[in-house]
Amino acid sequence: MSTSLETDSALQLGVSVVICCFNSRHLLSETLSHLASQETRQELLWEVIVVDNASTDGTADAAVEIWADLGASVELRVVREAVPGLSYARRRGVLEAKCEILIFCDDDNWLSPGYVQRAVENMADTQISTCGGMGIAVSDGVLPDWFAKNQRSFAVGPQRAASGKAESYLYGAGLTVRTEFLRKAFELNFTPLLSDRKGKLLSSGGDGELAEWIAMFDDGAWFYDDQLQFKHFIAKNRLTWPYLVKLNCGFGRMAPFLSLYKNTRRNGYQSPSFCWMRYLLKFFVVLLLKSWQPTLRETSMRLRRNVASVMWLAANRKQFLFGASEIVSMRRKAQWCLGNCSCDSER
Repeated sequence: MSTSLETDSALQLGVSVVICCFNSRHLLSETLSHLASQETRQELLWEVIVVDNASTDGTADAAVEIWADLGASVELRVVREAVPGLSYARRRGVLEAKCEILIFCDDDNWLSPGYVQRAVENMADTQISTCGGMGIAVSDGVLPDWFAKNQRSFAVGPQRAASGKAESYLYGAGLTVRTEFLRKAFELNFTPLLSDRKGKLLSSGGDGELAEWIAMFDDGAWFYDDQLQFKHFIAKNRLTWPYLVKLNCGFGRMAPFLSLYKNTRRNGYQSPSFCWMRYLLKFFVVLLLKSWQPTLRETSMRLRRNVASVMWLAANRKQFLFGASEIVSMRRKAQWCLGNCSCDSER
């Protein structure tokens, strides 16, 4: 069912591109240049929103200056979010967006010329709730030999074999969503359980959490389009094995909460204590099954994620139980909203 929530009636037909920034002055020139070069139909209304997330390097001023120098006719607005963390920056962008479709463009994403227009055309299919594309790695350094097998950790490479419905979470980089559902989630005070990046601290899972929130309001497909492409600039100081290890440990720590979201969506309410024990055993068994394999680097990375999951669960039972309670509360709020807001015709 395609559901329209009446509080979002002010949203306009068009696209809001949201760029969340923390000390991004050195990155914005290329990112904004690619946005200014977008090839869109004349009638398409779209805007660019730069969220300055507690930057200290003049990111906001740089964005305005660069956009003016590019001579772009599309409106660019700079808004500030004082609370550090990508999840909070995205919240600010969602609440500031004027248009029905929203694209999350990271500060190091260079969208292909037809990206905005193609994203809009994909979302014209009301069976689609979120849409993602393929990242192509570019860097000021040399891509290491292990990169190809680990590229998805950097939101790079195909997300499935071919365009179509995706069963797993899509990259947050270049992710296209319907603004109304995320806005309603924030208006209902949904609690972010996964903080995602916060300054230089690496965390993860915020992309999946957004997808789960949208799924509470809309059961549409997660769609992957291999022609929806962007370049992802990866600085050479991130192309190191220790950085990849740190990144994957972040994935591992957040996996229990994402599993909890999935389980609640598919099976409804279950005892939080039961879920905690179940996931602890699940990740531990997976860890044991994989531990006998040869210590190849790619195998080692999977092991590290599972170790991080087990360690997080063992040390954070109370936090997990709190998260379980919050997810149930969020689902109830969403169901109440769907039952009390005006709806459009069914899919």
